[in-house]
Amino acid sequence: MTLSNPVLNSVAFRGPARVGGTAAGRINDVAPAVASGHRMTFAGAVGRTAVLFAVLLATAVGGWEWTRITGTGLAGMIPWIVGGAAAIVLGITVGVTSRTRVRPGLIVAFAAVEGMVVGSVSAWFDHRYPGVVLQAVLATLVVTGITLLLSATGLVRANRRATRVWIVAMIGYVLFTAVDALLAWTGIVPDAFGTHGQQLFGLPLAYLIGAFVVVMAAYALIRDFDAIREGVRSGVPSDRAWLGAFGVMVTIVWLYLEVLRILGRARS
Repeated sequence: MTLSNPVLNSVAFRGPARVGGTAAGRINDVAPAVASGHRMTFAGAVGRTAVLFAVLLATAVGGWEWTRITGTGLAGMIPWIVGGAAAIVLGITVGVTSRTRVRPGLIVAFAAVEGMVVGSVSAWFDHRYPGVVLQAVLATLVVTGITLLLSATGLVRANRRATRVWIVAMIGYVLFTAVDALLAWTGIVPDAFGTHGQQLFGLPLAYLIGAFVVVMAAYALIRDFDAIREGVRSGVPSDRAWLGAFGVMVTIVWLYLEVLRILGRARS
């Protein structure tokens, strides 16, 4: 199953191939090749997720303070811009190299630069809409908690049909976001939020898009949790826990930034 994050798929979660196995073998085909003491566990994935979020929060404080002190102009957006560029490079590198070897250092570095972005963006929004960051954090925690509960109890599971729809929707959303940002940047749409200020059926487009994105992010989290569960059940190597933690962190940060933008639009 292709998962929401490039590193969380059957290739990245595949253990060392057995003698005589095929390159396209399933996860379960390689599980016996990994000693029981070196297999991924839920506790290991949770622990690594906590480490990544600790790093992210530490650097987020730095990004926040930088933007708070320098202002919301171009200088204040330096952590946002530099961190974003570095995150893209590191994210792609992690995705590519994880097919052959998991590099925890790169994943931790990604969490660090991602924290710079989160902190700077949060400070920018909080300056314009005081209190919105706390609201976004609480909303993200609620959505994440409910999603985790539904996934853990088995009430909601990812399936092939829903995943196909999710992929198509995700591609459409990415294209829409790119075009929307271009319209706002060029001034064709005189709004920092692009077309999100328009109305559809009497409702602000930002609310409709926001609800859509929250559902997509929640489904992405369910797929991430399913991937970790599959990795544990299949007995993949313990270092794959870093990939599980990486995937969950990326999805939750995406969810937070989208919720932050929704609330900011609502407050404007």
